[in-house]
Amino acid sequence: MKKQTLILAAMAAAAFPASGALCRADDTDTAKTVTIDECYARARENYPAIRRKGLIELTRNYDLSNASRANIPQVSISGKATYQSDVTTLPFDVPGIDTPSLSRDQYQITADISQNIWDGGITHAQKKTVRGEAEVSALQLETQLYEIRSRVNQMYFGILLQKEMLAQNATLQKDLAENVRRIEAMMENGTANRTDLDAMSVELISARQREDEIKSSIKAYISMLGIMTGMQIDESTAFEIPESSALKLSGEVRRTELQMYSAQERLLDTRYKAASSAVKPRLSLFAQGGYGRPGLNMLDNDFSAFAIAGVRLKWDISGFYTLGNNRRKIDAQRMGIQADRDTFLQNLSVQMSSQMQEINKYETLLETDNRIISLRAAIRRAAEKRFENGVISVTDLIREINAEDMARQSFNAHRINLIRAVYDYKYTTNN
Repeated sequence: MKKQTLILAAMAAAAFPASGALCRADDTDTAKTVTIDECYARARENYPAIRRKGLIELTRNYDLSNASRANIPQVSISGKATYQSDVTTLPFDVPGIDTPSLSRDQYQITADISQNIWDGGITHAQKKTVRGEAEVSALQLETQLYEIRSRVNQMYFGILLQKEMLAQNATLQKDLAENVRRIEAMMENGTANRTDLDAMSVELISARQREDEIKSSIKAYISMLGIMTGMQIDESTAFEIPESSALKLSGEVRRTELQMYSAQERLLDTRYKAASSAVKPRLSLFAQGGYGRPGLNMLDNDFSAFAIAGVRLKWDISGFYTLGNNRRKIDAQRMGIQADRDTFLQNLSVQMSSQMQEINKYETLLETDNRIISLRAAIRRAAEKRFENGVISVTDLIREINAEDMARQSFNAHRINLIRAVYDYKYTTNN
């Protein structure tokens, strides 16, 4: 990088030696001043998608609360009424004992309570998955919100560039008006004719037309920026050119997308472990109380209450059928994330290289702009003298005036475009 900070500081100092780096539509002390950082913040706050940030957190809390409730006693109530084709009977008669006959219609209502002791880590894995999904969603939202900065850059620096062009247009009109008066004086002395005056007047009218075009562009940019930021800004608003201290560059990439890819990988790690937890046995306490006919005593044909309690072990081994495929699917997803990261970094590297070349280009151009302006100004002043002496035509004078104007426009464009290129680079790297 070619001494970016020093050159940028010099350019800012040359353009704004005392009054501060401001582009404004007028010079009133009451004009509102905005900065690009303020526009970043306000555009982020004003973007409708920002509301999703609170919703992501709210959803995460609900899901965590639901997962935690797997560890509190689970209660269920059930009932049934059946008619059986046969009932239990003794295969023999006992002398002296009247064996009861059971009814074929049977009824039962029960309340079951179970308390998880160990679920193989399912609940813990669910909580980690919820947190991981919320983190990924939040980072995806941040990535979307970060893109706003690029659009703010386009509008903000578009305004700065157009206002610089407007200021230069005012200088051009001043020079042309002076030459109109000069030609009018020369006409009185008989050293210029009406055609010379008309030619210079046409240039002045064209410059005024260009002023209207520039003002229209400024109004359009300001309108778009106002909609995006929600700020009350207009043509009287002063837009601060970023200070040179804010233009230091770093090659370190701190984009939110990289954090998002890492979060996605952590989420896959959690899901990988959760797949293993799903095939582990589960241990719980249970208790059941009920009322029905028959109760626990199958030989009692009357309605009675009953209760039972104990420990339950459950192991669903059918989960092993799909465990291998689930793990391989997660591995494939992990490779997909790595491919996305590599693609993103490669595109970013190409973009950074292009933007650095852009920065170097404008630095090189700015190194010679001041010299070109100085020479063009000298040539224009000499042309005015030569025109007064009748050595050159008004067309030649207009050509030199326009050449100086173009040199000054180029300087202003190069200066603003350099700062814009730096901010584009800062956007690309998030520094």
